[in-house]
Amino acid sequence: MLKFIKHHMTSISDIEIYPVAAFVLFVGIFIVASWYILTTDRSRISHMEQLPLSENEQA
Repeated sequence: MLKFIKHHMTSISDIEIYPVAAFVLFVGIFIVASWYILTTDRSRISHMEQLPLSENEQA
């Protein structure tokens, strides 16, 4: 089955760009998420940590 898929993928022209595009997209999202986490105010993070344990339910 894997040989069939591999052979079928090699017959498609210009398919080698997809792994590169997926890697660039992954790295881009990872960098943006890391930047967001590192620049977020610590009080906001503390507030979000306590949300699941909060007694006050607001709908």
